[in-house]
Amino acid sequence: MAVQRREERKKLGGLKTMPFILSNEVCDRFAVAGFNANMIQYLRNELHLPLVQATNTLNNFSGTSSFTPLIGALMADSFAGRFWTITVGSILYQLGMLGVTISAILPALRPPPCPPQSPSCHQASSWQQAIFYLSLLVTAIGSGGIRPCVVAFGADQLEQDRPNQRTERRWSFFNLYFFCIGLSVMLALTVVVYIQDNVGWGLGFGIPTIAMFISVIVFVVGYPLYIRKKPGGSPLTRMAQVVVAAARKRKLDEPADVRLLYQNQDLDANITTAGRLSHTKQFKFLNRAAIVTDGDKTDTGRPRPWRLSTVHRIEELKCFIRILPIWSVGILLITSAANNFTFGIIQAKTMNRHLAGDFHIPPATLLIFSAISMLLTLTIYDRLIVPLARRLTNHPDGISHLRRIGIGLAISILSNVASALVENRRRRAAHKISVFWLVPQYAVHGVAEGLASVGLMEFLYDQSPESMRSISAALYWLSISVGHYGTTLLVTMVNDLTKKTKQGSWLQNNIDKGRLDYFYWLVAGLQVFNFGYYLVCARFYVFKRLEIAGDPNPSEDAEEKGGANEVCDRFATAGFNANMVSYLRNELHVPLIQATNTLNNFAGTASLTPIFGALIADSFAGRFWTIAVGATLYQLGMLGVTISAILPSLRPPACSPDSSSSCQEASTWQQAIFYFSLLLTAIGSGGTRPCVVAFGAEQLEAQDGSGRKSQAEGSSKDQPSFFNIYFFCIGVSVMLALTVVVYVQDNVGWGIGFGIPTFAMFISIIVFIVGYPLYIRRKPSGSPMTRVAQVVVAALRKRKLVVPTDGTVLYQNRDLDADISTVGRLSHTKQFKFLDRAAIVVEGDMDESTNRPLLWRLSTVHRVEELKSIMGILPIWSAGIFISTATSNNYTFGLVQAKSMDRQLAGGFSIPPASFFIFSSAAMLLTLSVYDRVIIPLARRLTGRPEGISRLRRIGIGLAISVFSNVAAALVENRRRRAAGHISAFWLVPQCVVHGVGDGFASVGLIEFLYEQSPESMRSIAAALFWLSISLGHYGGTFLVTMVSDLTKRSRQGSWLQNDINKGRLDYYYWLVVGMQVFNLVYFIVCANCYVSKRIEVEEKDVEEKGAAQPELEDEDEDEHQHHLQPSVV
Repeated sequence: MAVQRREERKKLGGLKTMPFILSNEVCDRFAVAGFNANMIQYLRNELHLPLVQATNTLNNFSGTSSFTPLIGALMADSFAGRFWTITVGSILYQLGMLGVTISAILPALRPPPCPPQSPSCHQASSWQQAIFYLSLLVTAIGSGGIRPCVVAFGADQLEQDRPNQRTERRWSFFNLYFFCIGLSVMLALTVVVYIQDNVGWGLGFGIPTIAMFISVIVFVVGYPLYIRKKPGGSPLTRMAQVVVAAARKRKLDEPADVRLLYQNQDLDANITTAGRLSHTKQFKFLNRAAIVTDGDKTDTGRPRPWRLSTVHRIEELKCFIRILPIWSVGILLITSAANNFTFGIIQAKTMNRHLAGDFHIPPATLLIFSAISMLLTLTIYDRLIVPLARRLTNHPDGISHLRRIGIGLAISILSNVASALVENRRRRAAHKISVFWLVPQYAVHGVAEGLASVGLMEFLYDQSPESMRSISAALYWLSISVGHYGTTLLVTMVNDLTKKTKQGSWLQNNIDKGRLDYFYWLVAGLQVFNFGYYLVCARFYVFKRLEIAGDPNPSEDAEEKGGANEVCDRFATAGFNANMVSYLRNELHVPLIQATNTLNNFAGTASLTPIFGALIADSFAGRFWTIAVGATLYQLGMLGVTISAILPSLRPPACSPDSSSSCQEASTWQQAIFYFSLLLTAIGSGGTRPCVVAFGAEQLEAQDGSGRKSQAEGSSKDQPSFFNIYFFCIGVSVMLALTVVVYVQDNVGWGIGFGIPTFAMFISIIVFIVGYPLYIRRKPSGSPMTRVAQVVVAALRKRKLVVPTDGTVLYQNRDLDADISTVGRLSHTKQFKFLDRAAIVVEGDMDESTNRPLLWRLSTVHRVEELKSIMGILPIWSAGIFISTATSNNYTFGLVQAKSMDRQLAGGFSIPPASFFIFSSAAMLLTLSVYDRVIIPLARRLTGRPEGISRLRRIGIGLAISVFSNVAAALVENRRRRAAGHISAFWLVPQCVVHGVGDGFASVGLIEFLYEQSPESMRSIAAALFWLSISLGHYGGTFLVTMVSDLTKRSRQGSWLQNDINKGRLDYYYWLVVGMQVFNLVYFIVCANCYVSKRIEVEEKDVEEKGAAQPELEDEDEDEHQHHLQPSVV
């Protein structure tokens, strides 16, 4: 029967599922980008929201979208499974997008257009805003099901590969995943943004909505082909059990011999398919949870999980604790990015966007430079840097995840420096300077994101426990969520504080009256602080270790990620988002700050929901259904935005030609409908974002036709490549969105401009569902949060016990962890030793009637190590938050800058402002290609490492590069301000390119890291963590914009972030972001240096059984199999 099951399993998953997953992700990303890129303009121009309100709205939305993946990841890993979590999340996202589209179509859902000569516009009424916000909320909820599960679900499909193929494909999958996202965003930032700016918001939102619908269909069609792993139970419950057990035994002395701690292979079997986590010396208090005392077992000999935890379960909690400091670095990264994008669009609107003839570049299209830069960065990192670094360092990754994150954080500082300089230049210019002055800040940000964001996701996945991969992905999105919320808080604080000064608020509706450059400098300073914090966290990070029986060599937990419908998804997303600030400003007549914050909140919400989606997918729904539902919801949300742009009743009246000073803002109910549609897309993102990558990787893991091999040779070698491909696809989608869609939005109409991404999203859903018969669909293994909670509770219960020095005595149960450790059980590590107490067997820990452990008293070592993995990757993950913070407002302000610059090309053709962001996508694509094909092979030869450059190094490089993106943005803005006339908008290209390069390093490296280091059963959560960092970053961007605006508007010069960026000091804001990025880079470096990778147990028969597709683990008593287990460090 076991052989039959293996043969049946071999037919599922693999590369054949990648078209469905990646196409779904492409359509999803296209839909998201198509919705979000230009949302600030919709809030400002259609709903007539004030700048601060619009900015905070977007930041809060982004933060929520990145927070919900945490919930989604918990559901996915606990009971729902990744497939169903993605499906439900996609459907919700679809609904939210549909709501936003309808809000843009129906005139009743928008305020009347601004009178031609009226000094003010009628703002959207409360109920109009409520409908719009509700749509945004639904999309954010949908994001919770998508974001944390897609990566992990994709990785599940690769589990059947032979070890050398599995790691290679996995590594390629992560890069491909992000690459596809970049392509989708580029497409959205061009086509969708153009349609939104020039055709109509209804069509402009409708296209991403359709793309999201297609994304859902495509994902669901592939259902029969997916590997659908069963959830391993709630990791939170296991962690709680460890804590409780350790607390109960807090007075016990830890045994000197760690082998005395409780181990139970059977108990941990479902959460240790990749190997049990080895005992670590960190957090020794938790080790008491594995001390066996009277009452820890039942009459049947099974442990009581709330009294006794296995070593593995304790190490799970330790892993989770360890990663938190690293994870937190990403928050400020998102905060910086969120404001850069939002205010960047506003800046673009005041700059010369003329290209040729009557063609003007849509402001949001400038975001494409960031996507291009990230794509280039991913390519170069994957094909040049990693191979070269491998030769130099003999490190399989070439550059470690922590170093990659650190580099990305450092680079991200320069992005805000560039933003500040460019804004200063724009303010001082006598005439409109070219919008291309904004390119450097976007390019630098793209570079930083390619390093820091990818590196952070890689780190979170790699260092999280096996059974918490969805949660680790959700952590990524949580950092994005917190970053966006932080952006909202920052913007609000700055605005409130500065408006009391003589100069007025830094962030005024007229950015020429504000000091946006001051705000950028503030963000740069925060980034510098964040970088320093990261360096400290990285320095002390302890990597998780994984026991692999019979294999004395170090090994890694090498689960893969997938994402094919990602192309349509990313295209839809980019088409929606790239030019959204223009839609908010020009169609809804929303003030700059309000539009910026609206977009940041939307982005934060869309990156927050993947947490929920990952939990749903990993817990019970599975990744396929989570993606499908999330894509559907996203589709509905995009459709709502499209309809909002089409129907005049859902928008305020057009501004009167005789009155250019002010327009009637969208009414409350018009804004409500629009925001509700955005909310639906954010909710839908919660189902797609965390699951697509993991779902795609699952298809590649299914091709294992031989025995398991030491993963040190292959795991890291293949995961980065996978992520590069993923991001490359995303970059291509974004480039397309930033050109075609943005142009349509700016020159044809917002209805068509939104409609194209909506249609692309529809195609994405169709394509994804069509591949259903080919997918590997892993059954969810139960809530990972439950397991985490069980570990914590068990550790707390045994907090008085002494953690044994010999980790082999801790409780192991292969059968119990079977469903959550198909790749191997996590080896015991010495970090977070307190959690080890959850695996100490004491009296009462076992059910005497069944001899099974009481999970709230006793956890296995694997489950403890799952928590340890999550804890360990959090600091690395956190470094990615500020990437999103810096990026979010870079796009927004870059678009505003582009609109104020010369975008003429020839024959009256003007480049849409949002299309400039295609340079970021192109740079990311090129970076991914060069990285994958040049740098990695060269680094392999130089370092001997399979992956060439480690995930942490890749993230660090991306973070460092992203700093230069904001530096370029600041310089360009300064040049634009000082120019006598409109300078060319191509001044914005450098910042976009640098951003794309940084994104190609950091973002891909982060998602690789998160996936690799997260527990096997929490892959969706690992992906959700990636989106969570984006969510936190966008919220941080909202906070940053608000704070800078409030603080600076009290000065004599007025707010840095005014509606008229010529009156503000956007360059100062960019410099502020640069400083924050530098701090974030330092913080990442510290966290990376201290990070301890997880270890997986390799069994002897796994090495001896050559030709076996899925070696079966023998059921042995822990005393009988102890001599077979040899811990090996990842």
